[in-house]
This record gives sequence, C-alpha cells and structure tokens, in this order.
Amino acid sequence: YLEPIDMRRSDRIEERNIWEKSWRGWMTAAQLYLHDAEWFLKADIDSFLIIENLKAYLAYLRHEEAHYLGHTLMHDWEKFNVVFNSGVGYVLSREALRRYGMRLQFGMPVVEMGAQRFQCFDRPGPVEDPNTAGCLREIGILPGDTLDREGRQRFNLFRPRDLLFDMHYKPDDWYWKNKGSIGKKQMGLGCCSNVPLAWHNFKSGRGLFDKDAFHHLEYVYHTQPYAARLKAIELDPPTGKLFQFNEHELSFQVDSDRNVISDELSSGVRLG
Repeated sequence: YLEPIDMRRSDRIEERNIWEKSWRGWMTAAQLYLHDAEWFLKADIDSFLIIENLKAYLAYLRHEEAHYLGHTLMHDWEKFNVVFNSGVGYVLSREALRRYGMRLQFGMPVVEMGAQRFQCFDRPGPVEDPNTAGCLREIGILPGDTLDREGRQRFNLFRPRDLLFDMHYKPDDWYWKNKGSIGKKQMGLGCCSNVPLAWHNFKSGRGLFDKDAFHHLEYVYHTQPYAARLKAIELDPPTGKLFQFNEHELSFQVDSDRNVISDELSSGVRLG
C-alpha cells in the first residue's frame, strides 16, 4: 500500500501536471519507504521492463552510492546544462533517493510554466524527466553509464522493431544529438544489448499500453534461459561510471564536472 500524494494542483490526466506528481511521489518515497528497498524505479505505463535482468544488473552496483540509471538523452545539454534519463524508466539507488528527498524537503519554490527551465522548482505541466535531472544535478548526481561493452543501449527508448528497422541516424535529432560516434553505432543490430533491461513506447490507442505486445515480449524472455542471461551480465557488468560521451565531438565545451562552459548559463554543479 502506497500513501496518497497530496498535490497543490489538479491531478486530472488532461491537465498533465506530471512534474508535480513526480517530485511529490519521490519525496513521499524518501520519507516513508527509503529503508524498504535498495533500489527505486520509475517507469511509464507503456514501458516493458525485464525485472530479472534489471535485478541481476543492479547486483553489481552499491546502493549505498548515488546512482541514477536509465537511457541518457543529451539534446538539452548545451542550452540548459542538463543531461537526463528518459521516460522508458530510470532507477535511483537508496543513497540517490535519500539525497533527492532531502533536497525536495528543503523547499520547492513555485514558478510559472517555462520559468527556470529544468532547474529544481515546482512548476505546472509535464517534462518531468529533465526536471528530475535538474534537481539531481543540483545535488551532484548525474546519469550513470548503462551502455554495454559494445556501446549498445540496455534501457531502450523505443520498441525492438522500431530500433532494429525504422530508426535512421540524424545527428541533430533530439534522440541522437550530442551522442556522437557512440550513438551513431547504435543502428540496426547495434542498437540494443543482448540482455536488455527495458523497452518503451508500447502505446495502443488513446495513449494506453499495448498489452498484446507485452504478452509477446513476456513469452520471448521466458524462453531465454535465465542462467545464460545471468552469465552475460556477469561478463559485462555495469561500469559504475558516469554516462559516456566524446568531448571532442561536442560543439560546446564542458568542464571536468560536465557543466557547460557558457556566459549565458549561471547554474552548475561540482561533483564529488
């Protein structure tokens, strides 16, 4: 049983106050459930997660350290100094949630929609993923490296058939921007890890999830020997490092803490 979340705005679906739902949900989790689990997951309703793969993957990381894991997007990095994990789902370690909860309880000043974009304020509207990253960045937590040793994604933002057959590399597109040669390799069979942790975008009419596709994936993964998946993760465990990028391929400069070097940006963090 989860305690209900009190919101200052409407929680009606059509009003899309997703950011407030998110940060209040995380604050509630930190206040009431911090010691009930070692890892905490947020996922969209149209995401398919292979939980046994995810648990095996997380076993190689320490929940006492601050980890923020998912599919990392970089298209807002230059403009807003934010790199964030996308809606497919992201995982916070207990230590990351503890720090995040403390920051949220410290206070969330109210601003209008669009103001102080992707910084840690309470505002109406959606775009909770980059806002979450903005809050975490403020306390020195950046997305972790979740690529496999071949540079393929473990948290996949789209469906398998989309990534394998329909995606075309466009360096200025939001999905590919600032990923450079690392992202360019993620085409066709190079898109996705052999032991994926999540898939996304299984929508089916009126924004509901596609249960038939879910049932198909459930069958596929249950036919894969679990011992083989455990062995594959053992041979290619998480690095425990921050997200990968090639500094020489960026069109802007970043400092050693991955802050954008710009006179127009005043916010930044120091890691460690």
